[in-house]
Amino acid sequence: MTAELSTPAWERRFLAPDLTFPGWAPGSPDRLVFATTETGIWQLYAWDRSSGGRRRVTDHPVGVQTGMPTLDGTGVLWFQD
Repeated sequence: MTAELSTPAWERRFLAPDLTFPGWAPGSPDRLVFATTETGIWQLYAWDRSSGGRRRVTDHPVGVQTGMPTLDGTGVLWFQD
């Protein structure tokens, strides 16, 4: 039995990753940017709805939670201090 299945359901609900509402690129609505905690810390991901592919964009040790796609959807912008 895996550790995930041995964890009670009520506890797994609190361990589930968080996900932000995605931001759409105005010039390319199939290109989105969102943040999630699936790696344990907030990181940004780019998602191409037309191909179904997504890729992690940031790898910051403290995390990045806010970002947006460029106007044409070819890039991602975020602030890191």
